[in-house]
Amino acid sequence: MTDMSYAPLGWSGIQVSKVCLGGMSFGKTSP
Repeated sequence: MTDMSYAPLGWSGIQVSKVCLGGMSFGKTSP
């Protein structure tokens, strides 16, 4: 895990990261 990728985005980067993780989870649960 590199904080550099989140540093420039700041809090938004963390939010996007959660959305990406959520999207992957939904993709796996969705048929």
